[in-house]
Amino acid sequence: MKAKHLFLLLICWCFSLQAFAQSRNVTLSGYIKEAGSQESLIGANVYLPDRKTGTITNAYGFYSISLPPGEYNFRFSYVGYESLEIVIDLRENKTFDVLLKPATDLQEVVVTDDAVTRQAEQTQMSRIELSSQQIKDVPTIFGEKDLLKTLQLMPGVQSGNEGQTGFYVRGGGPDQNLILLDEATVYNANHLFGFFSVFNGDAIKNVSLTKGGFPARYGGRLSSVVDISMRDGDKSEFHGEAGIGLISAKATIEGPIVKDKASFIISGRRTYFDALVQPLIVLSDPGSTAGYYFHDFNAKVNYEIDRKNRLYLSGYFGRDAFYAGFREPGFRFRAGINWGNATGTLRWNHQYSDKLFINSALILSNYGFTTHSSIEEDSFDFSMRYSSSIRDFGLKVDADYLHSPKHRLRLGMQSIQHLFTPSAFVIQASEFPEFDVDRVAQEVSIESGVYVEDQWTVNERLEFNLGLRMSHFLAEDRTYTRLEPRLNARFMIDDQSSVKVAYSEMNQYLHLLSNTGIGLPTDLWVPANDIIGPQFSRQYAAGYSRDFKKNSLSFSAELYHKQSDNIITYRPGASFLLVDFDDALGSDVIDVKWEEQVTTGQATSYGMELFLQKHRGKFTGWIGYTLSKTDWQFDEINGGRPFSARYDRRHDLSIVSFWELSKPRSDKSGVKFSSAFVYGTGNAVTLPKASFDAPYVDPSGPQSGPQSVWNNTIYGMTDFGEINSYRLAPYHRLDVGVQFTKLKSFGERTLEFSVYNIYNRANPWFLDRSFRNGQEVLVQYSLFGAIPSIHYSIKF
Repeated sequence: MKAKHLFLLLICWCFSLQAFAQSRNVTLSGYIKEAGSQESLIGANVYLPDRKTGTITNAYGFYSISLPPGEYNFRFSYVGYESLEIVIDLRENKTFDVLLKPATDLQEVVVTDDAVTRQAEQTQMSRIELSSQQIKDVPTIFGEKDLLKTLQLMPGVQSGNEGQTGFYVRGGGPDQNLILLDEATVYNANHLFGFFSVFNGDAIKNVSLTKGGFPARYGGRLSSVVDISMRDGDKSEFHGEAGIGLISAKATIEGPIVKDKASFIISGRRTYFDALVQPLIVLSDPGSTAGYYFHDFNAKVNYEIDRKNRLYLSGYFGRDAFYAGFREPGFRFRAGINWGNATGTLRWNHQYSDKLFINSALILSNYGFTTHSSIEEDSFDFSMRYSSSIRDFGLKVDADYLHSPKHRLRLGMQSIQHLFTPSAFVIQASEFPEFDVDRVAQEVSIESGVYVEDQWTVNERLEFNLGLRMSHFLAEDRTYTRLEPRLNARFMIDDQSSVKVAYSEMNQYLHLLSNTGIGLPTDLWVPANDIIGPQFSRQYAAGYSRDFKKNSLSFSAELYHKQSDNIITYRPGASFLLVDFDDALGSDVIDVKWEEQVTTGQATSYGMELFLQKHRGKFTGWIGYTLSKTDWQFDEINGGRPFSARYDRRHDLSIVSFWELSKPRSDKSGVKFSSAFVYGTGNAVTLPKASFDAPYVDPSGPQSGPQSVWNNTIYGMTDFGEINSYRLAPYHRLDVGVQFTKLKSFGERTLEFSVYNIYNRANPWFLDRSFRNGQEVLVQYSLFGAIPSIHYSIKF
């Protein structure tokens, strides 16, 4: 069946349910926003206590609920805001917008059963949401608040090496995480070779992480979806925020373009490490220069054309640059590495009726990496440049149809054109133009998908999210079309606890060529083709959730099993450059193809995740624990035997706490204490087991006699044994921070002190062989000890 035929069938099936709706139902719909700024609130609760039913707002703050005519008591709530309770006489279709005020004193707000997200009642499992305030409160290295480092503190999410932002979800690799910023894909989310992420917390409104039971609206990755929404900007008045820390400075400004109709937000950040280091380099060697910096820039504008139409334009631009050089009379050397992302999203929201909401988006995403070097000496010039990139153009349409209290339908389609440049190689030599090289390898592919979801409430206890996605991928002469069924089911044991199950199938048509696994800019994105097919996963999950309403606590326990097929890794000795240097000159075609550099295999992951979170009060935070195991198997590696993945981690524990000792006032600083403790089983690594001398036969030597095999000898051969059979020492550290916030005439100022790894744990970074007292020993190297930081910020 062709894609367009299936899509039409899904539309007809969805809207045919209209015939079964209760003809007497009437609809209440509207938007839930923050009072003052009119920022839309994602996932805000609309609840009817008497009927024990309700709904939540979508990604644009829109809600709709259909009920028989009558008088109802409604509660509107959102975490961190004062709840609103109101009686509405609903005799006909009615529009009702809600403005919620930020809670100035959470202790004084009555905590009702819907004041926080009712985890037990949510059908979707394996999902975690973060607010921008939580990200800002977690203490991190160098005082740089980081979204991805906060996600690493969640169960089922494991970090890579010390201090880095790479994350691994339920045994998957970094390429298996779909990271969306206002619906645009971010392909490399790292600054400073992985130590910081590209996301500026001041520009972020909401973050959700989905680890399993994926809704059908998501596709293209195997392990997780990180969905990030940027703030819209204040529609009523101008605001600003600025801050400076040990290595970077940042600023944000937002305000109305047309009051109550249109607004903007602009946020930028840049490191100044290069400006501090360069004078020292010049003093030590006047002819030398070197430095590193990164910058990122977020911008968004939105315009409310009328009540039923809204436009949003948002973008992100970021770049890292490392450079070095040397200059003296008659000679100049320059080299550097640059990489960066650019995204842009243009969206149109249209409310067709009280029940039907449609969002259409045009999406651009680009990621590029370049390394270059050049020499200028008298009349001789030589330069070399290597680059790789991926560029996307996409169209996306999503419909949200709130059919009745029992059925909430979502359906949509997406199509993306990928332009891959896995290898662009240029060599220029002034005196030898015949040896110049200018080679570009490019591939174009089309990735599409159509989906339908039905949030089906059978009764007060039983609810399903049923979904089906059809994905389609066209690359060169090969076409893939696959169906991906999805299921989430929830059964309420009582009004505070539930059991859940989930099943999902996912296909990933993009591969990441990486020999490090930590998200370095040298990692290359390539498409599936007729030689290397798409990755595929099948995941089962089951869990238990409970909300403790009196203590504002929620608890969840989940079991999962995931099988992934057709994952790839480099063959031993392969190179990311995809260039045969022995044949680099004088050839018109790049002889080395990426398919020849990799081998395919499978991964098996299973585990248990526990999560306890306190949402309200002066003392909040969470405890997350993961017990898991991940094995890889490749026919061409380790003799075809399974082995532990590098970041397989048996035990992973995080304890995060926030304690508000006092609230800020004009005459006295408010004090908030935060801490984060992490513990994890050491990474799996491969270490040498023995060294030996090995004979080999020289084909040009004599071939007779028993001594012929000893013609030559290779000395110092190493036996590495089984891959990843050794474990590094366990990783653990404690980070602490304290914020002093004071109200000023211009707004608010915050001074924060924090210490990363406060007890100076020497965590393993890598092991190396060394000789001491005539014996070969293993030496552990560590990267960071205790690192104090200070950060100053103001809001105006």
